[in-house]
Amino acid sequence: MTEENVTAGAIPETKPDSVGSMLVNIFLEPMKVFRQIQLKPSWLVPFVIMVVVLSVVGMLTTPYQMDLQRQMIETSTDMQPQEQQRALDGLEMAAPFAHWIGLGTTFVFVILIFFVAVGLLMLMGNVILGGEASFKQIASAYGWSSMIGVLGGIVKTALTLWTGSADVRLSLAILLPADGFSSPLYGVLNSVTDIFFVWQMVVLIFGLAILYRFSKGRAAAVVLIPLAVIGGVIAVLSMAL
Repeated sequence: MTEENVTAGAIPETKPDSVGSMLVNIFLEPMKVFRQIQLKPSWLVPFVIMVVVLSVVGMLTTPYQMDLQRQMIETSTDMQPQEQQRALDGLEMAAPFAHWIGLGTTFVFVILIFFVAVGLLMLMGNVILGGEASFKQIASAYGWSSMIGVLGGIVKTALTLWTGSADVRLSLAILLPADGFSSPLYGVLNSVTDIFFVWQMVVLIFGLAILYRFSKGRAAAVVLIPLAVIGGVIAVLSMAL
């Protein structure tokens, strides 16, 4: 076989998309991003973007979150006056450091959640459902799909700064009354039904279907079962505390 025939029969190597292209495509053509991840995983870039941007979001919004907590404490009917005063005093002491508290806690939280989420996805997909995908592939899928959540964080931060309140509702929590932020239902609705969160989960499910070669239903199980378990644990803990 001649060198020309070998060259002619070879599959042309496609050039990977740039980081900028992937950042755009995860919103417009997410399946294109996941097909590239299948061949060449790249999790570090979205991981760094997520940690940096969300840490800044935490720094900017924590003072407003503390104001919301103050309102919840002041209107609480489940706390004794002494408990309310202690909680308010604690917030008052932390107020001068609110920006740094938000930066540090968000930084640690985002890193922790990233690796826990990837671990749970691999547990469900690789171990329980018998799929095959590498850590780099799953970390890339979770990282790039999280860019949708990052956009949501930016949008909600802008709305918080604009309105002067951390009570930003891009979810079914908008159906609750204006003072409904003290209700346990508010926390559930404002997280699980948040439009950016739902968008991110749908994109992640479709992406995992490509990486694992699963049906959409099996891919949904990989994402939603751990999410339901974590939500149940948080609900039980919140009722016990």
